[in-house]
Amino acid sequence: MTGKLEYAFTVRTIELEKGLANSAESEITLKLGSELAQLAETLSNGLEDMHGGNWKVVSHDTLKLDDKVVISVLVSRPVSSEKV
Repeated sequence: MTGKLEYAFTVRTIELEKGLANSAESEITLKLGSELAQLAETLSNGLEDMHGGNWKVVSHDTLKLDDKVVISVLVSRPVSSEKV
C-alpha cells in the first residue's frame, strides 16, 4: 500500500509581447523558450521552499488567454506523519 499524498496547485502567468498574442502556439513556445526554461528553474527551486518542501510535479497545463500564457502546475508530496 502506498502512503497518502497531499496536493497543491501553483500558477504562473507570462505576459506575451505585443503582436505575439495572435501567433500560433508553436511560435509562442519558440519565442518564449528562455522564459519557460527560467520559469521551470524557478518552480523547481521554489518547490523546496513551498509549505515545507518535498513537492514533486504531477502534471501541468498551459492556457493562452488574450495576451498572457497561464501555466498551472499540480504538485504532490507524502502526507507527513503529523497530519495523519
